[in-house]
This record gives sequence, C-alpha cells and structure tokens, in this order.
Amino acid sequence: MQRLRGSIYLRDGAIRPFGLSIDGRHRLAVDDQSWHLLLMDEEGHIGGCARYRVHPSSVRFEDLGVATSALAHSSEWAANFQMAVEAELRAARQMNLPYIEMGGWAIADHFRGTRLFLLSVLASYAFVRLIRGAFAICQATERNGSAAILRRMGGHLLSAAVPPYFDPQYGCQMQMLRFDARTSLLGYEENVQQLMLSLIEAPVICADAPDQRGPRAEFALASAQHPNPVCAFAVAT
Repeated sequence: MQRLRGSIYLRDGAIRPFGLSIDGRHRLAVDDQSWHLLLMDEEGHIGGCARYRVHPSSVRFEDLGVATSALAHSSEWAANFQMAVEAELRAARQMNLPYIEMGGWAIADHFRGTRLFLLSVLASYAFVRLIRGAFAICQATERNGSAAILRRMGGHLLSAAVPPYFDPQYGCQMQMLRFDARTSLLGYEENVQQLMLSLIEAPVICADAPDQRGPRAEFALASAQHPNPVCAFAVAT
C-alpha cells in the first residue's frame, strides 16, 4: 500500500524523492493508527488505497491530524478553520459518535475511470456507517480532479468561511471537505448498502498477526480468500 501511494504521489509531484523510504514506501506515522481500505484487482494486487483514522467523540482539535495542516497555520484562515472543525466535534460529542479523518487516497492508473474507482469512493460512506460514525473530514487535493470527484459524491466544503487553499507540502491547491454519512447519496445509496454488506465479510489484514506469520503472509492469505476485486480492509495494530 505504501509503495503504491508513494509511486503515485511521487509521479504527481505531491512528494519529492526524499519523501520515500529506501524501498519506495511513503510511510507516515498516522498509518499505524488508522484503518486502510485496499482496492484489489483480480490477481490480488493492490490497485487503490484510502486511510481512515477513527477518533473517539472526546477528541480535541489539537489532537487531529488536520491541526497540523497548512490551513491550520494560515494567518488568515486558521481561526475560521478551527471554529468550523470544533463545531463538527461538538455535534459528534452530542451524538456520542466517533470523528473520522480520511486521507491517503491513491488509485492506480488501470483503475481510474472504472467502476472500481467509483466503488472506492462510495466505500468511504460504507465504512463510516459500519463503525457507527457520522462526520468525517478530508484534505482533498484539486490535482487530478480529486476534490471535484469527492464533492460530486457527497463531500462539501467544511465551511463557507474556509476556502480552498494552497498546501506547500504537497505543492497544490487543496479543499477541506466534510462528509455526513447519515445523508443518503442520491443515485448511489443502493451501492453503499451493498458495499456495507461486502465489507462486513471482507478480510482484515493485521500488521502483527497472532500466529507471527507476518504481514506478507497475512496479505497473501487474505487475497486468496477474497477473490472478488471490490475491497479489503487492513488495520495496523
């Protein structure tokens, strides 16, 4: 997953070569604290990925990953941004629901423009609903039309007071988007419901497997047991 993400981000100019490990991985500390959705092809190869960090309803703004974003450090927009996020957090606390940060989205070329590409986006809603979540936030890049796609699929600007912004770390325009998983997706709700059923039965690949076979063996086993190239989950523990 980290190699796929690294190769795509490097090619797109989102990271520099020094942002990769010696074996080509784009490794982030948040990876070990998150769920990951892996989009598989028919041969068991990873063709797409997305990251979901699930926070308890008690999480504070300063504990979120977005608190370190370029927007959070903007002299012009930081205050508006924090107020908008804290409004979301208050709503999550009132409903006693987790708050989710989404990121790490990467899709291989042979999946772009296909049905599986669409499913990879809809699976975000399915996952958030399965963990009984309601609100999610995502730093979406405008590169390759990613932000526009996510907005067509139910994403909204976090607040009218928080405009698109330039992120020097990734060298592109970004949009801070919010998602409400309670909202039905017009035209796609049936797909989301089907994905929820698929994800319940999808294999979970753990970095530290109980039988000590290691992540490579666990990944191979999960691929063999799940030939349907819709999606698989992995969690690092």
